[in-house]
Amino acid sequence: MTEEEVANTLPLGDLAVPLVSITGGEPLLQNLDQLVLMAKKYSHRVLVETNGTIRPSYTLLENVDIWSVSPKLSNAGFVRDFGLEWLQDTKSFYIKLVITNPREDLVEAKTLCQKLGLRRGDVFVQPDGNRPDYSEALACLIEQNLHGGFGFRVGLQLQRVVWGHKRGT
Repeated sequence: MTEEEVANTLPLGDLAVPLVSITGGEPLLQNLDQLVLMAKKYSHRVLVETNGTIRPSYTLLENVDIWSVSPKLSNAGFVRDFGLEWLQDTKSFYIKLVITNPREDLVEAKTLCQKLGLRRGDVFVQPDGNRPDYSEALACLIEQNLHGGFGFRVGLQLQRVVWGHKRGT
């Protein structure tokens, strides 16, 4: 679909959606400038979900209302230097980090926050959604975050708590 075709599918008037979320894979692999500008033209707020590996264009930095950034920690199997300084040029953002081992990963998350000058309130931590023991992993993460004094916001995949790993949820 062209940007105009996508924008024309967005409801307007009384049925208008207040926030358009652009996600799926890594959306910044494509040029989103025109799509975002069209959404803004129709008075939609725009959220972009990214892993943070690609610096957004100036147009996106000026027009995207909220950035949801999910950089990978070393538990994902690789370590990289986080080039997320561009977040300071955004209107609003939050970070989401997948935690597989709370004792180690929360320390790494704290170090990342210090390195990037992030407030812990801008960071959500959540268990790996592929874990068969998701509810137990969530409880362990909450306990470690609380008792370790990390102070991160804990997020969850509600569908995992309600339906487990049932496909189509």
